[in-house]
Amino acid sequence: MNPYQYQAPPSGIELVPRPQKMKITVRAVSGSAGGHGRNGTAGQLLGLVVGIFFGFVITAAFRQLMLKPHMCLSSRNVPVYDDTSEAFRIIGHDPKKNVHNSDKNLVFVGVMTANMYLGSRAKAVFETWGKHLPGKIAFFSSEASTTDVDIPLIRLRGVDDSYPPQKKSFMMLKYMADHFADHFEYFMRADDDVYIRPDKLEAFLRSVNSTRAHFIGQAGKGNQEEFGHLALKDDENFCMGGPGVIMSRKTLLQVAPHIRDCLKNLRSTHEDVEVGRCVRKYAKVPCTWSYEMQSILYHNSSGTEAFTGPLKQREVHRAITLHPIKNHTYLYRLHYYIQSLNIKSKEAELVRTIRELYKTSEEVGTMMPNLDSPAKGVFLNHLSTDATLQKWSPDLEEEVNAWDFVSRAAFCLGDANPRHKPTSGMNEGLEDVIRDVMEIINKVSKERGRVIDFKEILYGYIRWHPSHSIEYIIDMLLHYVVLKGYDFKRVCLEGEENVRLVVVSFRPPPGQEDTTENVEALISSLQLDYPDVPMSVLQANTSFARALALELGAGQCEENDLMFFIDVDMTFTPGALDRIRLHTVQGIQIYYPIVFSEFDPSVTRKGSKDETYDHNLIDEEVGYWRAFGFGIVSMYKSELLTAGGLDTSILGWGQEDVDLFEKVLKKKIQVFRAADPGLVHIFHHVDCDHNLVTNQYQMCQGTRYSTYGATHSLAKTIIDNPEILAYKRRNS
Repeated sequence: MNPYQYQAPPSGIELVPRPQKMKITVRAVSGSAGGHGRNGTAGQLLGLVVGIFFGFVITAAFRQLMLKPHMCLSSRNVPVYDDTSEAFRIIGHDPKKNVHNSDKNLVFVGVMTANMYLGSRAKAVFETWGKHLPGKIAFFSSEASTTDVDIPLIRLRGVDDSYPPQKKSFMMLKYMADHFADHFEYFMRADDDVYIRPDKLEAFLRSVNSTRAHFIGQAGKGNQEEFGHLALKDDENFCMGGPGVIMSRKTLLQVAPHIRDCLKNLRSTHEDVEVGRCVRKYAKVPCTWSYEMQSILYHNSSGTEAFTGPLKQREVHRAITLHPIKNHTYLYRLHYYIQSLNIKSKEAELVRTIRELYKTSEEVGTMMPNLDSPAKGVFLNHLSTDATLQKWSPDLEEEVNAWDFVSRAAFCLGDANPRHKPTSGMNEGLEDVIRDVMEIINKVSKERGRVIDFKEILYGYIRWHPSHSIEYIIDMLLHYVVLKGYDFKRVCLEGEENVRLVVVSFRPPPGQEDTTENVEALISSLQLDYPDVPMSVLQANTSFARALALELGAGQCEENDLMFFIDVDMTFTPGALDRIRLHTVQGIQIYYPIVFSEFDPSVTRKGSKDETYDHNLIDEEVGYWRAFGFGIVSMYKSELLTAGGLDTSILGWGQEDVDLFEKVLKKKIQVFRAADPGLVHIFHHVDCDHNLVTNQYQMCQGTRYSTYGATHSLAKTIIDNPEILAYKRRNS
């Protein structure tokens, strides 16, 4: 399978008229993504013409040969497999045991493979994670497949191993629907080079309502090169096949009767794209627009090198699926590592249980049950000691333990070399401790609207105790990140506003921190808390371009939708939403609010911490009215179309807003422009790309200089610090 990644996007809000309140869709600017190209269409067109011609000839000549005894053709010539008992024998399942919510009926996994991989990849899958599923697994291959390997193999009639495997993919779905639809809650399409963690898959699926139509996967619309060439409509996307795709029973049953139509109307050579189009058309559900799916269904872009190096990585520990493992021998290695993690988890659970048992025994005044050996008693007594953060206090001089000092080098007392590089074991221990500590710190980060990022270890101390425990003192550099878009929850969701959220996210510039995951995690969390509010995330596989972002966001709206374009560095109030609805009149007027922009707080709010700022304060000391900006605007989709849309050839920062404003004026559309105290631009440092064209760079620099502080504040700073003028004179 070709691996695909998310696209990236910016910001905005959309409003739709309703009887009482209009619906608003918020689009926000953020950043990151990647992807791989698809083939062009010229070869596809030639192949289609030749294929149609020979298809008629072959069908006419060999129709009778196609009619195998245990397969019948319906009136629509769609294969219908009627050997149900054989299907259940293959997967080792009793069809009479149709017990839902059991540990064997939760999910059916269909693995697409080929004859050449049956003895390697397919065998490795079945011998590792395939036997531990909360359900059943089968391998779907070509009709001519043969193997001596004992695996649940289903040979699809009339299907070969040619690439792309579009027919194989659709006929696998058809087979699953015909035979197993009434026996499992979920159906998963997987490749033979993916590793699935059954325990995490079960926990995830148990948290989802299986009675609804679901199409779960890592969503995409194609990368920048593919954009517009995959024949996807604005409301269509696809689940990328490699990391795995999950359908609920309802979705599969709605799609299965239309397999023939979907196969007859292929518009690309990519089976995952075509399955996505088919599901959207007949099941009326898109693939899950959730950035979190990149972590849940994880694809590594390293190709054949993926998962061949160290496995102690955050992605490996938290993902449900890991893709791709091209060399099947590494699948066994990965399985061994995952099983070791499960053993450690069970050991920790056992220790917690023993401690709870001892504590309960003490509270009720009873003794622990007698053990059949003193050794077991000593062992359990040791485990029953509660973990503590209290420092160990020695009683004797020889019990005093010295610390080793660690920075970029390690200074260890017990080594022959007093100064050396930290050992691999030392580094591994530090990484484990830091990962666990950061997970604890950020456990409620979404609820608090902030996340703490780990940067590096500045220095630390380590010492070993006779009890085989290790004690750490670590000085870490951490980064406090406020999750933008938090106002959306407070104002729109908790305020029960009639809104819809569309976030467009872009890849960050080289050298800049990528905080997209934090932002998208917040959106995913909001969707879980407010499932009835439409939210979607678009990803663009390119560097930031605001015009493209807004155009992508607007593509999600209908002509009569009221849209509000806003960046993630803005806060807004319920009053601002009321004014948006009041001042935007379809076919007559567009609202261009003038926002209040904050100065650099290090100049205007010295001594205050960033998280304590009152962003509703409108004062000449802390900010100014940004009268020269036209980026924040409210309009109906119909007015955007009338004006001619945004110029997506404008790349990078600025100028796209002025261009749209001039288009609006030329179309004689009325503009309402006024200061809005409910819209505040939060201060952040502006980095102007030197690669911008001259006028864009000058506009960016002008904005940057205007945010330092009020004129009188800057003048006072210069008066109080004469060395500034002295420096200027020396260097002028």
